Amino acid sequence: MEDIDDGLDVQDNYIFNQDIEIDEDEDADEDQGNIDDFPAPRHHRAYELRHPVLDGTPCDEHGFDLPPGTPPAPRVPPHRDSWAPFNDRSHFELADFLFQRNQMPGAQVDGLMHILAALYNTPPLYQGHNDLYDTIDSIPHGEVPWESLTVKYHDPNNPDGDLNPNSPPWMHAEYDVWFRNPRELLRNQLSNPDFDGEFDYTP
Repeated sequence: MEDIDDGLDVQDNYIFNQDIEIDEDEDADEDQGNIDDFPAPRHHRAYELRHPVLDGTPCDEHGFDLPPGTPPAPRVPPHRDSWAPFNDRSHFELADFLFQRNQMPGAQVDGLMHILAALYNTPPLYQGHNDLYDTIDSIPHGEVPWESLTVKYHDPNNPDGDLNPNSPPWMHAEYDVWFRNPRELLRNQLSNPDFDGEFDYTP
């Protein structure tokens, strides 16, 4: 390894150097120019830049490197009687009924939780519709859920955010952006044994 001017490491002879040769043809057409009019070929050496941290070394769940040859931890299937992240089966069935089968609006979910809490004199099964949605979103199985945000044009030259009324309509409109959490998508891919050995682990 040797250093180049920008301070990055170079792997010498990663790809062999190859001289560039130019054939001088005395009978070449004059329209193509004289060989002396072209600059001399430059010799380049290919090199590989490696990330200082993301080197593909297997590590544990805390990020510490494992000794070479360490086999992966066995995959532990979820317990059949586990309803996590729900407290129990009744919490899961209520969430399934409200969110999937009935598709009850959030305000009605809040009202129902208050009614059940008063009827049975117990704390509500869910603190409200946000608690219900957060519990559903924390399910570690299945696909990564879709999320959304709203974006709108902001004029960098106008800190107050007021747009000229004659501005194009797209500057005044709001746009919904739907996405999935990239971190969770990568987590699912890395934990899927079907991808083992099928892609590079280093940038």
